[in-house]
Amino acid sequence: MSAADDLRRQNVQHSCSYLKEVRGYGIPGVSSKKLLDTGFKYKYGLDEMFDEAIQCCKEKGFL
Repeated sequence: MSAADDLRRQNVQHSCSYLKEVRGYGIPGVSSKKLLDTGFKYKYGLDEMFDEAIQCCKEKGFL
């Protein structure tokens, strides 16, 4: 695991720790299988999405 992965996990764990107390409906199962079967290609990978989301939250003052 790289230092960037460690930092990413720390940021997410710290900022989301309060969500453990939130009660609500369960999350339905979601699959991208139909999209992928039709030839859909994701422009960005999961790592890029997390990195950009964390950067955006930092810029907005949420982290």
